[in-house]
Amino acid sequence: MVAADVSLLRPDVDITGIDAQPSQRRSKSLWRIASAEVKSPVPDYPDAWSTDGRVLVDVSDAVASAPTWRVGDRLGVELPQLGVHHEALIERIDEGMGHSRSARALIFHDDGTRKRFVVTVGPTRVFAYIDTVNGPYELVANRQLGWLLPSSSIMAGFDFSKPDFIVPERTIPQ
Repeated sequence: MVAADVSLLRPDVDITGIDAQPSQRRSKSLWRIASAEVKSPVPDYPDAWSTDGRVLVDVSDAVASAPTWRVGDRLGVELPQLGVHHEALIERIDEGMGHSRSARALIFHDDGTRKRFVVTVGPTRVFAYIDTVNGPYELVANRQLGWLLPSSSIMAGFDFSKPDFIVPERTIPQ
């Protein structure tokens, strides 16, 4: 058994004795590609985002399993765009306002690298960030369906040459 070394990430969480290597048994993925017969309304997709690499996914398994997540549990993370299934090891659970619940986890790769994974299930939305060797991916969903896409597609419509702030006009009292 190999213990995960997360001391630099969370020194207050002791997961010594938890096997950091993926198990032979795949954990059920938190989401799956949505079927073509989707009955639920498809979530909006902002015009500024590129459609490159996006996949519509059903997140109902993430919503159903969130109340039972515990430190040391494994979560299945499917990235159909890359054709991979990752096992994420939960290192921290955060309880938020409005019954939201977040799991912060690590994905251990065969080459020894670790990548960050965060998923939040709230009363109306589900969000996830998956760091991969191919760049980060994000999930934006309601509690049934959502878009899984590369972060670069979300950022495609932003013009970073323009300032992202507004300077209020200063009025001088007379």
